[in-house]
Amino acid sequence: MQSIPEQIFIGVVGGVFTSALLYVVGLLSVRVLLPWYRRLVYSGVEIDGTWEYRYDQPNDFGSMLLRLAQNAHDLNGEAAVSVRGPAGEVNLIFDVQGTLWEGYASLILKSKDRRVIAFSTLLLKVVNNGGTLEGIYSFREPSTDRAKSVDFFLNRK
Repeated sequence: MQSIPEQIFIGVVGGVFTSALLYVVGLLSVRVLLPWYRRLVYSGVEIDGTWEYRYDQPNDFGSMLLRLAQNAHDLNGEAAVSVRGPAGEVNLIFDVQGTLWEGYASLILKSKDRRVIAFSTLLLKVVNNGGTLEGIYSFREPSTDRAKSVDFFLNRK
């Protein structure tokens, strides 16, 4: 027969082991099994890949290169934005998070460089047989510190 301290030790070690095992099983379920299942049953449009916007006029230039990864309805990725105007040129890299629902992509862009206050949102409709995303680009205008929206489109690259 085991002594009380031995029984307590075995109980504590067994509890810690069980907790660790349950944590690993939960993590595996959320990060591997659930995404796999969602991809398996997802039957909507797929917009993962690289998208590009370019506007080039004599004193006005803007471009965006957007790379999206898609897991069923969830979107994430990175966007490189360049803007040049009378005040100079700005180049920013954004983290992108969003969702795709009923043919509309809703994306939130936040600057990777936390020293820069830059963020924006995109609400885009999938059009042109999946070759174009078009809609509205809303952002913080740095010179006026006000929200601004413009019509916007991205073409699949």
